Amino acid sequence: MTETTKYLLWECSFTRAVWMSVPGARQSMTSTQTSIKDWIISWFTMDMTILGDDWIERMTNTCWEIWKSRCECVFDDLKPNPIKVIRSLQYLNSMTGKEMIRPHCPVIANTNWMPPTLNSFSICCDASFKEILTVKHTGISLILRNSAGNFVRGRSSYSDGNLTAEHAEVMGLLEATQWAEELGLQHVCFELDAQRVVKATNGDFQQVSWENQAIILDIISLFSNHPLWSCKFLKRYFNKPADELAKHARSCKALKNWIDNPRSLLFQL
Repeated sequence: MTETTKYLLWECSFTRAVWMSVPGARQSMTSTQTSIKDWIISWFTMDMTILGDDWIERMTNTCWEIWKSRCECVFDDLKPNPIKVIRSLQYLNSMTGKEMIRPHCPVIANTNWMPPTLNSFSICCDASFKEILTVKHTGISLILRNSAGNFVRGRSSYSDGNLTAEHAEVMGLLEATQWAEELGLQHVCFELDAQRVVKATNGDFQQVSWENQAIILDIISLFSNHPLWSCKFLKRYFNKPADELAKHARSCKALKNWIDNPRSLLFQL
């Protein structure tokens, strides 16, 4: 692929991962046909002040940090590292103009579970983590529903290699996104009751511990390839089926997939 300015600053997988950390950046590129020049000009005409008065500075700083990383790749033979660039970007933002406050990305919590919109799907995911005699057991559950709220598919898995409960939740979301890709789902909302993981996936990746940030960036990279994917916080009460299934997967070390007919455990919830 020809490395045009647009490819270097916007289109490659490395830059997409960096831009996912900037609220509103993805929405700012309204068309794949838009040139870099027209895109930058649009920053001054778009109404993005809802994301903060310093949104233009953040966009500018991001371009600068990406360009610096590209130069290091060419002249110093250093492989681009999205985490390093995002951390450098956050420092630059804090030193540019007025001291920046991390943008508030509201996490929408359903007061009642609602089916996804027409012709779309939801995947409720959860992880159950418990350490017993130094062995760290994790069960992960995924429940796919259609826009009528009907069960479509389900999956449960078990592992003993996760470090913490947060790590288990992050791995659960990663598994959900990979599953959605396997199924070819283009319009899907991932719902989970781990609020910090949801905030991290929506751009504020420092909400999770540094050990999990690389996985979050992998998830963000997957999201960047699917513009109709979203991630939403769901109160634990409304995520009870996935919660119970995750506990079952952990305690029974269950690795199962089922289609159309959910296991009797779900009918009891």
